[in-house]
Amino acid sequence: MYDYVIAGAGSAGCVLAERLSREPGVRVLLVEAGGADRHPYLRVPKGVGKLFGDPAFSWHYRTRPLREGGNPEVWVRGKVLGGSSSVNGMVYNRGGRADWDDLERLGNPGWGWDAVLPAFRAIESNALGPSPTRGTRGPLHVSTVRDPDPLCDELIATGSAFGLRAVPDVNEEDGERIGYAMATIKAGQRFSAARAFLRPARSRPNLTIARQTTVTRVLFDGDKAVGVRVRNAGRQEEDIHARREVILSLGSLATPRLLQLSGIGPAEVLRAAGVPVRLD
Repeated sequence: MYDYVIAGAGSAGCVLAERLSREPGVRVLLVEAGGADRHPYLRVPKGVGKLFGDPAFSWHYRTRPLREGGNPEVWVRGKVLGGSSSVNGMVYNRGGRADWDDLERLGNPGWGWDAVLPAFRAIESNALGPSPTRGTRGPLHVSTVRDPDPLCDELIATGSAFGLRAVPDVNEEDGERIGYAMATIKAGQRFSAARAFLRPARSRPNLTIARQTTVTRVLFDGDKAVGVRVRNAGRQEEDIHARREVILSLGSLATPRLLQLSGIGPAEVLRAAGVPVRLD
């Protein structure tokens, strides 16, 4: 029995596992369908392109055509410790003030820019140094390009000539601006959520990491989520219970899918798939 069961060891799951396991008396289980993030191509920023087609490291979600006459697309999501932060393009874009303030106006207190900015500053170790919007003491290393490409410099200069303001950090302000993207790269290597948050916590005796283990269903006692059903690499199923909370951090595609498999979602979709409806 664990206190917290976290489904998904991606950008959110790694942070949650680190934060919750700081309390020695709390037992935390982190469940990940993929394996370890040891492959050298995962560390080389462009090397991950050689792994995109490998189902050992990525989920491949095929879409319906997004427009009439269009072709289906394949959306790649990480299937490895660090999740999509281990296979993505490493662009570090925090979104603008208006984006966050709109979230709060939609009924999400605590998600406005003034509330989330201190969190961003707390997690950052920004190579550009401290500022009112940047942090330098956090675990997540953020940097800008070390060897600028002359063609990109020309592009930035052209944008500036057309009225865009050239800035060293596009996250530092809003407005019409142009500059190099900030990236989760350190010393020429990818700096994923697994490297930043999970690796320092892995030796804690109260944190268990179950790799090659897929969560197939949320377990309920009445209306309360009390655990998860998992399937390991040997196709064996097991029910795991949580004393305090079940946390779903499987990403924007797999989290709603798991909820639907567990009976939570649009009733017509669930019935069509043969899933008993728990909550419409």
